[in-house]
Amino acid sequence: MSLTGLEVRLAAPGEVDGFSALMAAHHYLGPRGSGPLLRYIACLDGQPAVLATFGSAAWKCRPREGFLGWDDEQRAARLGAVAGNQRLCVLPAGRRPNVASAALAAMLRRLPADHLAASGRPLAAAETFTDPARGTGTVYAAAGFTAVGLTAGYGRTRGRSDYVFHGAPKQYWLRGLGTATASLPRLLAGAFDSPLITPGGNKGGTDLNTVNIDGRDGGGGRSLLEHLREVTDHRKARGKRHPLEAILVVIAVAKLCGADSAYAVGQFAATMPQQALARCGLRPSPAAGRCRPPSLKTIKRAITSIDAGQADAALCAWLRQEAAAGRVSLRHLAVDGKSVSGAKDAAGQAPHLLAACDLTHGTVTAQLDVNAKHNEITYFADLLACLGTSTSTDGGATDDGDITLITADALHTQTGHVTAMNAAGLDWMLIAKGNQPALEDEICSFDWESFPPSAHH
Repeated sequence: MSLTGLEVRLAAPGEVDGFSALMAAHHYLGPRGSGPLLRYIACLDGQPAVLATFGSAAWKCRPREGFLGWDDEQRAARLGAVAGNQRLCVLPAGRRPNVASAALAAMLRRLPADHLAASGRPLAAAETFTDPARGTGTVYAAAGFTAVGLTAGYGRTRGRSDYVFHGAPKQYWLRGLGTATASLPRLLAGAFDSPLITPGGNKGGTDLNTVNIDGRDGGGGRSLLEHLREVTDHRKARGKRHPLEAILVVIAVAKLCGADSAYAVGQFAATMPQQALARCGLRPSPAAGRCRPPSLKTIKRAITSIDAGQADAALCAWLRQEAAAGRVSLRHLAVDGKSVSGAKDAAGQAPHLLAACDLTHGTVTAQLDVNAKHNEITYFADLLACLGTSTSTDGGATDDGDITLITADALHTQTGHVTAMNAAGLDWMLIAKGNQPALEDEICSFDWESFPPSAHH
């Protein structure tokens, strides 16, 4: 039969009582659920055919933890990215071939967006349990779920925190949702939170589980730890708890995750899980047996004691390496100069930096200290070199990153700058003002109607 008339929607607030009554009449477990519930109704030719509720995932489940590789810390942090399909009820109107699996698949396609709208938290997976004594779970298999394994036969009693043995093991099923389907274990059990499951996170941001931080999962090249190990450590040997490169990696990781101050880096470090701290190069304390994150004071001392030029060069070299490997995207770079407030150099002057900032991820990909005897203009070509852009012998671009656009203010609307960017194969957008009067006049008098936006030259 045709299922073209199948429509899936959320139950309206005024339909909850009727929904529960139908569930009580047709499902052996009744309508009760745990956690905030999303109630779905699949209608066939205008009649309710399949009902389903999605709520909280099970707090503990040995087959799930074994499949994902979760420890207790990871489970507590990421369980909210998994939704539990607590009820699936086929009504008399839905007792036709393939209706249940088609309705469930349609609900799962809606679930991530509906859950995000209701709770503000992204979803990566859905789970459910079936009783082998009542069926084989064919509907779930047809809807893309994987049978992970049998539970041990314990259940959590309502109103109690302990588990009671009931002697009826259940089959556990798990299914990835959306883009998480192909990489579910890595996504949910990685050392770092993926942008895909971070509440309010940027889904186009850098997934720290895929970049080369410590050489384990980077897929080639030098790790961030190796790059930052080249930064000279000026600290006294006595009393050092953390290697300098590990502290700098924590700072870099926090920045990639959106931390915009030393205080924010300290807060981020304090909440990092053990696996992430270990990936950053921190060693377990002999007394506690656990990695201790660097404190805010330690982070501030590290920032003020290092050679900023050394650290910039090491970090930017790593970013270019990761961009060339496709693990970090460098798309729109904005070039601008700023004086550093609250800082003084040896001459008592505030340092002035010319920097290239990746506007996609909020990361500084290169920066140079502008000497007091010069200005930003004289450092522009050197900054392009720091980005890894150069020109091959045949005039083609040999830049090793995926830089698609350079923007800068009117100060950098210079013939030499344009020549250098063209030679490197970079797209650019500059502002023409009074510092280039001939160019400004030419643009203002140009016949733009004869040059439509669709034209490419």
